Amino acid sequence: MKITDLAGTPVTVPMEAPLRWSMGVETGTTRTIIRLATDEGLIGIGETYGGEGTVQALEFAKPFILGMDPMEVHKIVRKLQSFRISYESHLSSHVIGGIEMACWDVAGKALNRPVCSLLGGATRTEIPFAAYLFYRYKGERNIGGEDSAEAIDSFNMAAAASMPVMYGIERSITMICGARSRFFLTASTPSTASPHTCQST
Repeated sequence: MKITDLAGTPVTVPMEAPLRWSMGVETGTTRTIIRLATDEGLIGIGETYGGEGTVQALEFAKPFILGMDPMEVHKIVRKLQSFRISYESHLSSHVIGGIEMACWDVAGKALNRPVCSLLGGATRTEIPFAAYLFYRYKGERNIGGEDSAEAIDSFNMAAAASMPVMYGIERSITMICGARSRFFLTASTPSTASPHTCQST
């Protein structure tokens, strides 16, 4: 089996409500769907970061892997990893990883086995999910805009490490303490000793 084509398609998925974080406001996420074709008609699908830069990197990588056997994943990855000098030709790890994912997908389809089986077998059937705790502005359908621990809790956020100061320090501290109480099952209130910390109650 040989690789006959490699292509990337950027896909932007809009968020139901804009997220506010340290780098600004996110209204959606852009990913790149990688399609790796073979001479046996099998198509491998990979996925990685989006954007025109990723598509250009895939085009750069394409001639180096055409004709190679997608079952020999390690050889393909090693070959692409030779482009490591950033001021010359460079392939980011997320591009190589996306191509590797597509190769594993082809291998699984060729052998009619799940990829986890090729990697040694699945050790679990479920994976816990966690997320950053973001502020959300209201979206076009009036979704988002949570500004209290209760509202964030109703949105089912699973993790709360820190929050950006957006509504003023006092209000933000109160919200952080409220969120910690809800998510970590330990009641917290703003500390009287230090207005910028929470204390367990």
